[in-house]
Amino acid sequence: MLEIITLSCQYNSKVRVATLEMAILVLKQLVGVGLAGGGGRRHAYLRDNHLASLEGAREEATLMLRNFYKSEEIFLDMFEDEWLELHRRPLNVEYLLQDASVLLPPAGTPLTGIDFNKRLPCGEVERARRAMRVFFLVREVSLAVREENDPHLPLTNPAACVQVADVLDLNNSDLIACVVIPRDGQRTKRFLVIDVIQLILVEPDLRRLGWGVSKFVGFLQDLEVTGDKDDSRVLHLTIHRPSASSGRPSQPLLAAKFIFDDHIRCMAAKQRLIKGRMKARQRKLHQIARLLELPSHLQPCPSPPAHALHTMRQEAHRQARNRVWK
Repeated sequence: MLEIITLSCQYNSKVRVATLEMAILVLKQLVGVGLAGGGGRRHAYLRDNHLASLEGAREEATLMLRNFYKSEEIFLDMFEDEWLELHRRPLNVEYLLQDASVLLPPAGTPLTGIDFNKRLPCGEVERARRAMRVFFLVREVSLAVREENDPHLPLTNPAACVQVADVLDLNNSDLIACVVIPRDGQRTKRFLVIDVIQLILVEPDLRRLGWGVSKFVGFLQDLEVTGDKDDSRVLHLTIHRPSASSGRPSQPLLAAKFIFDDHIRCMAAKQRLIKGRMKARQRKLHQIARLLELPSHLQPCPSPPAHALHTMRQEAHRQARNRVWK
């Protein structure tokens, strides 16, 4: 199992993601990760050399994904999409065993209609997606055998986010009054609050002065904002749902017209929204960089190298052995 995990962490590996998921599942069963026995949780038992091998695989998976890291919006979207997809659709062993495609040599093109996790990647985008999934899977099992929780994933902690119907203290908050007109045409007066990572629409709490009730929340990173060419007091806002890599289009969380009191407030709101979106995305890209143990000033890698850490170690060992024989 550990050898399969190690081979999966190599660049241009021929191991399918489904095979890696199955190997990790079997490994967890063998060592008792996540299983209860005797009224309590069983500890994972692995020898030191096995733990070292697993930790080496985690380092290789980190290095492989590090080679694809780019300080661009598409990388952040792919990173979060792959994490959501992996946890939304965990491996179903029964369905996997009923799929005849896993008995054939791994296909290398999406034209076959085979699911992404049951074939080899095609092109740089799919190689980056595979590197992300391998990184998530190997990191998860590495933490699981040590009985540790992941403090860095997901990138956004749901417990720290404002939810709809939360009562908020708006004293000393910068509020922007606006009229929200969604697609159904219903006009609603709201106050716009721009948080660190969220856009919040609130209405005043009639029972407590200076407090408000959140009526809508959305992430700034998923925001699109455009002005109106006919009215300088109007902004068109669209907040998309967190997507998955299935490629199916989804309805946005919010698509509405915002009317402000005057063009100055409209311009101020637009600048704050654009700046908030940029900072929210930069913050998450820095989180990924820290997760991959990259320095903050590192520039994006233009293209992935042809070898991962395991391959380079083998080559160095082979050269050293040749020097000894000479």
